[in-house]
Amino acid sequence: REAAPARVFESCEPMRLGGDSVHAFFELAAGQTDVVFERRSGANGARVWATRVPAVDYTDGPCGFVATSSLLALSTRDESAQSTLVALNHAGTVQWRTTLPTPLPAELRAADDGALLVASQQDLPGGFATVAERRRASDGGIDWAVELPGRAVDWRVVGGEVRIAWSVDDGAAELHLQRRVAASGALVEGHMAVAEGLAIR
Repeated sequence: REAAPARVFESCEPMRLGGDSVHAFFELAAGQTDVVFERRSGANGARVWATRVPAVDYTDGPCGFVATSSLLALSTRDESAQSTLVALNHAGTVQWRTTLPTPLPAELRAADDGALLVASQQDLPGGFATVAERRRASDGGIDWAVELPGRAVDWRVVGGEVRIAWSVDDGAAELHLQRRVAASGALVEGHMAVAEGLAIR
């Protein structure tokens, strides 16, 4: 990569897009953190395009980076109260950006139709919970959202379904499993098991 006058680092694994790779380079300069997305040719490493997104909420640590059939989406982390979620199309144009009310990076998954599935830990009136939501590729609007009363959440997309597992430790450890329709968020079925132990996945 070309030299930059400021500190540059790459916290996310690059994404594969066709035969190319897409990188998210963070640059610390002028009291803020910018992220520079670069798509590079898989054949010779030449830069196909580069897009700078200024002033993202970021501190050192992990981030979420995923490619859907329509978008490239990045979620950062921050040490205070919010994190940045930004989405670009495959040509490198910013489609939308928003902030999430959580200092932790969101977990991102790709829906089959190109939409973005987002799970973020948030401090809600009833306590910490994970908010799972589907965001439209066009404008980042929320099609549906559900609150899951747990922090340790594992989820994946299987066909047209989202399969979610999370645990709650309230005296006894509870393991919850849900299947939801990815397009609508409708519950297909849910199960709950109780086990002894401090933490389960």
